[in-house]
Order: sequence, then C-alpha cells, then structure tokens
Amino acid sequence: MKEVRSKSQNNYLVSKNRAEQKWGYKALEKAILTAYPNVHQDEGVKASYKRTGPLKWVISHLADRRRKQVTRKEGKVFVCETTSVDEAYNLLQTLPSKLWQRTQLKKALFITKDLRFRLQAEETLPDYLLVDSILCYEIGLRLGSNINSLMTAAKTIIRKLHRIDISSIDALIDYLSEGDQRLVSASEIDPFPGPYATLKDGEMIIYLPKERKMYIQNCSSLRVVIILLGVYYILDLTYPHDFGQVLGFFQTILLSESFELQYRSSKFNNIMDSLARSKN
Repeated sequence: MKEVRSKSQNNYLVSKNRAEQKWGYKALEKAILTAYPNVHQDEGVKASYKRTGPLKWVISHLADRRRKQVTRKEGKVFVCETTSVDEAYNLLQTLPSKLWQRTQLKKALFITKDLRFRLQAEETLPDYLLVDSILCYEIGLRLGSNINSLMTAAKTIIRKLHRIDISSIDALIDYLSEGDQRLVSASEIDPFPGPYATLKDGEMIIYLPKERKMYIQNCSSLRVVIILLGVYYILDLTYPHDFGQVLGFFQTILLSESFELQYRSSKFNNIMDSLARSKN
C-alpha cells in the first residue's frame, strides 16, 4: 500500500502536460499490479469494461475524476453532479452562466423541468438560456419535440398550401399577419410589442422583454418562428394582435393545441379549410 500511495501522490498525476499525466497513471497501474498481483483474476468483470479489464477501467475513471476536480478548482466550468431537483434549481438561479458547461446545463434543465414549468414564468429569458443550442433544448423540453422535428413537420404542412398560393414561410407570415408589424421583421419595432425577431443576411436578433436581445447566426425564417413560439410558451405570454394569427397557426399545427375560434381571422380559417381538403 505504501508504494501505491506514493505513486498516487506523484506530481505527474496533476501535471498539465498530458504526456506526463499518462506516464503517472501508467506508474500507478504498475504499482497496483505490484501490490495486488491477482487483480486480473477477477471473474466478475462488468460488461462495461470486459474489453479493457477491471484495472484499466478503474485507472481511466480515476483519471477522469481527477480532471473534473482540477477543472472545478480552476473555475473553468461547473460539473453538475447532483440529481436533486432543488439543488439543481438553486444552481440555475445562482451560478454565473459563464461557468456552465453546455451538457451540464442541459442536465440541470432536464432535472428541473417539471418544477420550473409549474412556477410562475420569468419576465424575460435568464442569462443561461441566451445561447442558441441551450434555448432550443429548453424549447424542446417545453414543446415536447425538438426544433428539427418541428421544422420538418412545418415544412410538410406548408407544402400543402400551394392551392392558395402560399409556398414559403415568408409568404405564410405575410398572408396571416394583421396590421403592419411582422413576427419576423425587416427592422426593429418601436414600441416593443412582444418577442419578435429581425432577420438579415442569415443573422437573427430576437428582441425580448426588459430590452434584452439574443443573436443567432445562420438561421432561417421558419426556425425563427418556431423559436419565437417556444419563447412565448416559456414566458407564458399572450400573443400580440399583429403576431397572433401566425403564432396561433403554428400552435395548432405543430402542438395540436387549438387556437380559439373567436380569435381566428378569415384567412386563418381559409388555411385550415385548405389543409382539411388536402387530406381528402
């Protein structure tokens, strides 16, 4: 045990040089074999490390845990190891967004989704959601389907609208919009009507309550609309008059949540009638 202990304390194990780290763990492995020569005689080898053997599996996990400890100590990222809903929720509220590693943030969002959905919606998106991949993940949790699946379903439905001369998402927005404002606008809207986006040369800017903005590169109009639908759900906002028909349409066709009849325009009903006829 003395030799094993001394090797585990070797400076090579905590070196930032990956080659030295590898040498250190090799030395540790050799020390363990010396102290316990029958370690490879274990017959109860788990399937997860049958190919490498139990000792190499242990060494690999030791190295992985050491890297996580060093990372946390240096303050580069946070590793969410809790499975407690309350602890994960508290971390979301208090931990600076720059310390979250994306896969760990998604884990925390998944753990806390039921709790967060029951609570009163926030006034605007928190900092940790102002990242494209994270916001889209959160929208997938809220809407019950990921962004790509929703886009595929929307494209299939839009293709059926050729009978009424609608062949693109932009044409659909123009057809359904009431008033001068557009959900996907050519320029900033003043006063702020509710979450909307501007899209120019592939760069999307989402305008949020409390004068917050989110920038996303290489984004299509259809993806913008679905993200905005998700934002309205996350913040539990009423649809503004000018955007209501567009958002209500996608709510109906993608989420199977009917847009109430008293709010539907004649154009909305015309589109729904056209879709009904296409099924026959």
